[in-house]
Amino acid sequence: MTTKKNTILFVSLTLCCLWVWGTGVEEITATNSSRVLNEEMERYWQYVLKENVQLRQKYGLRINRLPDLSYEKNKADVHIHKDMLERLKQVRTSDITYDEQLSLALLKWNLEIEIEAHQFFWLTIPIAAYSSPVPFINGLFTQYRFHQNSDPRHYLDLLKQYPRFIRQITAILKEQYRQKIILPKPALTQVTAYLSMLMQEPAKSLFHVAGNRLQTKGVFPHPEEENAFQKNVSQLIDHKINPAFMELLTFLKEKYLKDAPEK
Repeated sequence: MTTKKNTILFVSLTLCCLWVWGTGVEEITATNSSRVLNEEMERYWQYVLKENVQLRQKYGLRINRLPDLSYEKNKADVHIHKDMLERLKQVRTSDITYDEQLSLALLKWNLEIEIEAHQFFWLTIPIAAYSSPVPFINGLFTQYRFHQNSDPRHYLDLLKQYPRFIRQITAILKEQYRQKIILPKPALTQVTAYLSMLMQEPAKSLFHVAGNRLQTKGVFPHPEEENAFQKNVSQLIDHKINPAFMELLTFLKEKYLKDAPEK
């Protein structure tokens, strides 16, 4: 994913480690400053675990929703970050340990980066090779492992969210196009080829689930359940996912490409 997201991962892990390490090495006085800091660190950690699909995958946590790429969601996140910073003003460095001071500095630094990054939201092109979330999200489906009877339903629940995910990318590109923030033609040619490859008939789609992936005992107690699952997947590909890709590709080829810079 993006460098920004990787930074979140690194800093969040560092914060958590410092917090746990610090509380284990020396006894922390239960001051109000310590309490507020610990509450906001836990709040931030839970926020990252909830929102960052890469981190959830890393820790083996179930991913129940695809990321919301919209400007509105990004703006809402900024409000959360600002609220965290406001609460951290209650923390007096004179009342906390040195380890807590390090954690406080890291947390404030990362929150400030997130808030500042919002003003550059429209500069991140969601189909560029260096910033597109599409390959990672696609990997959630191609690498999905079916172990129990609830997994097919979970797979379908995620798949139902995919058209919205693609349409959010289309919406961002349209606004960037209006602002004349456009990917150069050489990169765009590669992107359109990749996206076209993703729009396939159900049996050839990367979202199709081959029968050998469903052989684990207990996934489908009855054969008719597997048939119903495959039918649902095919219908989603045909009637929801492929139309979302068609809308994106039509915009790219009929409008975006014409105004794309040569380099």
